[in-house]
Amino acid sequence: MRIVPLPNQAVSILTEVQLSAADRQEYAFVNSKGPTMGDRVKRQNIWRDFQAIRVKAGVP
Repeated sequence: MRIVPLPNQAVSILTEVQLSAADRQEYAFVNSKGPTMGDRVKRQNIWRDFQAIRVKAGVP
């Protein structure tokens, strides 16, 4: 677990996401398909996806 400081706007957005989540959904970012649907997104997968988007956008 890590503690990451967030600006108030980010906290507000995450709160809205959580309030609109399915009943008893405890994570803001979840897998949307497959056998792990509804489970939290693992940080390795977020990092992998971020790197792919970064490279495609040409950002060093």
